[in-house]
Amino acid sequence: MPAVQPEAVDAWFNLGVMADKQGRAAEAKAHFEQARLLRSSQHNQIANSSTSRPGRVTIFGSGAAELRHSVRDSKTGSTQLLGFPRLDRCLHKPETAIGNGTQIKERPVLTKFHMRKRGFTLIELMIVVAIIGILAAVAIPAFMKYIRRSKTSEATMNLRKLFDSSASYFAREHASRKGIIHERQFPLAAALAPGVAFCSEGTAEKFVPKKSYWEPLTWQALNFALSDPHYYKYQYASAGTDSSSSFTARAVGDLNCNGIFSTFERVGTVDNSLNVVGGGGIYTENELE
Repeated sequence: MPAVQPEAVDAWFNLGVMADKQGRAAEAKAHFEQARLLRSSQHNQIANSSTSRPGRVTIFGSGAAELRHSVRDSKTGSTQLLGFPRLDRCLHKPETAIGNGTQIKERPVLTKFHMRKRGFTLIELMIVVAIIGILAAVAIPAFMKYIRRSKTSEATMNLRKLFDSSASYFAREHASRKGIIHERQFPLAAALAPGVAFCSEGTAEKFVPKKSYWEPLTWQALNFALSDPHYYKYQYASAGTDSSSSFTARAVGDLNCNGIFSTFERVGTVDNSLNVVGGGGIYTENELE
């Protein structure tokens, strides 16, 4: 007997399904019977060429048509269910079987969507936690350092104002009440202002601006006063007259309240032509503490 081709079985079975859907029960039954015979012949050929033997063939129809064939292995005794591949991927409503008129129940088909979803293992969670911890250990100190560095712009900007004001003050003539011209010099020294403690509440809070902080004559001569909250205290020192004149404008801060102060200084001197020089850079010490 020539080998039965799977395409022939599929073709007859599909004809039966189409006829069954169109209500031609007799024609559908004939097509299913032909498919059953071909399928049975196919399994007989398989059984004759191996250690398996054919089992029972069951035909289900009326829209839920499904052809199944079970083969029992003579050596192991295990049973294998053989059927149409395209039907194994479908689910149908339960209908009346053509063969004996009995009702059948819907048989769920397992697909990859019905597989149990797998969660995370303890090792995977521990690895994620470790990675987050490493990133936090590196990122948080860097972020805090960046925040402190951004606050230092206040000191450098105000020191530039003090340098410009000092040069302007030195360039002007100053005379006594009797009209005697004084030797050129920078304003007198001034202590740290404001005169309150850093971190009075344990945190690096900004100083609240007060007009009284900047009433000393030195700050008035330099036209320097802070009207906005600020982190740093400011100090001014000067010495000499004419070409021997010099000054130092200083900003002192404690941004993290550790008792170690950061210092920013800008120094100015006077050359033989009585020009103020030395404003090219700012000296810093413990910039970020």
